[in-house]
Amino acid sequence: MFADDTSTLCAGNSIAVARDRAQLAANTLVKWARRSKMEVAGQKTQLLVLSQNPRDAVDCHIHVAGQLVEGGPELKLLGVTLDRTLSFGPHCRSLRRRVRPRAAQLRRLTGRSWGLQEQQLRAVANGYVRGAIEHAAAAWLPAVSKSNGNIEILEREMRAVARIVTGCIHSAPHHGVTAEAGMLPVAARRTALAARMFAKAAALPPEDPLRAVAMADPPQRLKLVTGWRQVGREALRELRVELPVEALLPERPPPWTPTGKITFNLSIGALPAAGTLCSSFRAEMVALQVTLDHILEHQRDAPEPVVICTDSLSAIAALREGPSAQRSARGAAIWKQLLELTAGDRTVTLQWVPSHCGIPENESADALATEAATLAQEDVMLDVDTIYRAAVEIRPMMYVALTYDHRLIDGREAVTFLRHIKAAVEDPRVLLLGL
Repeated sequence: MFADDTSTLCAGNSIAVARDRAQLAANTLVKWARRSKMEVAGQKTQLLVLSQNPRDAVDCHIHVAGQLVEGGPELKLLGVTLDRTLSFGPHCRSLRRRVRPRAAQLRRLTGRSWGLQEQQLRAVANGYVRGAIEHAAAAWLPAVSKSNGNIEILEREMRAVARIVTGCIHSAPHHGVTAEAGMLPVAARRTALAARMFAKAAALPPEDPLRAVAMADPPQRLKLVTGWRQVGREALRELRVELPVEALLPERPPPWTPTGKITFNLSIGALPAAGTLCSSFRAEMVALQVTLDHILEHQRDAPEPVVICTDSLSAIAALREGPSAQRSARGAAIWKQLLELTAGDRTVTLQWVPSHCGIPENESADALATEAATLAQEDVMLDVDTIYRAAVEIRPMMYVALTYDHRLIDGREAVTFLRHIKAAVEDPRVLLLGL
């Protein structure tokens, strides 16, 4: 029998106490493995001392299955390189070595007469290059400081990929190249991944350990050290998203659940709040759920068949897959309402109608939907996907050129002043608070 990577974290108020606890944990693991007819590979075991003091790692070792394991400067766990201070600098440099051959292969696909189009190059770059950088990035990238240059290592590689996708020259402005390529900078992805990680953790059941970690608020020992919890909370605060987050999909019904009295017709044939961050698909799903709530509350026992018309082809197509194929809690809730409504002899038909083609009632519904999209987002519980899409949205960009006349002012004072103006434009708090 083979078991994959197993890790143990041991802490203590001194390096000696932590080392003794690590030795005890290793002995316990070896005994458990032997009882389970397995062997621990001591020669493959790694030891890393997490400490701000480099002297703590000197002469630190344990014995695992008869093998001496010395403490090293870094450790690779599930494809992520951990270092002593968890700065993830070695991991960023490792990613640079991994990404550069991939960028070279992407460049070979850019022939003028036979190469891929820009849209295809963008898809390959996002999956083949950015996918390598963002392996498990929600866990480690928010912990990378913006001030030590490690994020800039990855930014340079992604800018090189953006130039390959767009064909821009090296002197082109960095922000313009990434905007034209439709690729977010690594710093922006850092925020988006942290927001999704925090939203996923907040959507878990209360007894889940990851939710407990997300909701905890321990004292911060080092001001420069961050993580997905701090960065994710700040991202949700900027988006003005309030907890709780819509729960993740509960246990799905079996695929053989009878649905014979429910019809989905994709041929032509109360105002809930949606919020400013809501997508059109989610808004239609909210409207369907509110409609079914109204029918169940006021016309549950009526004998007439129910026909619900909507112009959202994607919503009906997603629901048509059946109750066991739903990937969101809202879709599962709608199916629960449909099955409850058809428990007797009643039938339900969800009919698609084309939009913006002069159908009076549909035009009125579109007007109400537009009004619902302007309502306060605080009144609507968001799901993880909506929060993530809001965090990764590419905002409009404004270009401003600043210059000065050398005949009137010296270069040093002019550059200092222009840098101050640039900082104030990028962050108005600098100007308002006089920072």
